[in-house]
Amino acid sequence: MSEMPPVPEPELPRQPAPAQSLSRSLIADVIKFALCFLILYLYVMQVSVVRGSSMEPSFHDGDRLVVDKISYLVTDIHRFDVIVLRAPNPNPKGMDFIKRVVGLPGEKVMLRDGRVFVNDQEISGDFQPERSHDDYGERIVPSGEYFVLGDNRPCSNDSRSFGMIKREAIRGKIRVRIWPLDHFKLFG
Repeated sequence: MSEMPPVPEPELPRQPAPAQSLSRSLIADVIKFALCFLILYLYVMQVSVVRGSSMEPSFHDGDRLVVDKISYLVTDIHRFDVIVLRAPNPNPKGMDFIKRVVGLPGEKVMLRDGRVFVNDQEISGDFQPERSHDDYGERIVPSGEYFVLGDNRPCSNDSRSFGMIKREAIRGKIRVRIWPLDHFKLFG
């Protein structure tokens, strides 16, 4: 006696989902996407728009930058990092500042005829287009604070005018310039 394999039952054609079920599914997907985007924006990254010329030639008015808001929770802030910080003096537009970290906690900073010295060593970089000719007396950066400068020193409101900034005022680190597209750039 031989056994016959079972015969599969024929599949019935699928019935299209009712329109109401499709719209519910779409609404649920949109809500999930919105919540994910909100969580990313609040806790992980944000897009900032450059206003003004204080960071030229590195960043220009209208540039769109992606700000990494979590790196500094697990890593240290380094010299020359470009950061976004809460404006030290509240402004009516609630705008943040974009500046470059120059002095770290415990370091001695000063400017003499526009030249920047950290721990008595002159520092420079290709990000400073035009040297200002101002002086800033010798100061020690307090623990938990940072000395920041704009790249375009003659046109920058920075630690020379508002003093050191506290770590808590730092919102994040610039990671990507996404606009204009022809100037797209990743930053370390």
